[in-house]
Amino acid sequence: MKAESRTNQCFRGRIQGKELIVQIKTREGRVARYFEFRSGHIHSVVGLHESPTLVLNFLNTQYAYDILKNSRHDSARLIRHLNKKHLIADGDVAVMTWFIDIAQHISLSFLPWKKTLSVSS
Repeated sequence: MKAESRTNQCFRGRIQGKELIVQIKTREGRVARYFEFRSGHIHSVVGLHESPTLVLNFLNTQYAYDILKNSRHDSARLIRHLNKKHLIADGDVAVMTWFIDIAQHISLSFLPWKKTLSVSS
């Protein structure tokens, strides 16, 4: 995502002016990482932030991968995951949908198990 923020004009436009912190974590406790957006730059940090703008709390790493990679432009899919508690979001819904929309630019290599769920969610 850092490289895209420097080279991809469209992506740079999407993050320009954003001043926020998005925390990603799993309920199983295997993953905790936050993304800080400041002055058109992105910093990704392992661990928990003390006061993030938005917290995305996923049931497990499989759902994190599936939701972040496959819910872009599919609000019905995202709503199903929220209703089934595969994802619990704490914060502004507009920030959540914005972040999920740009998640295609995030390397999810930090997830221990990146396999997409085969079950239709």
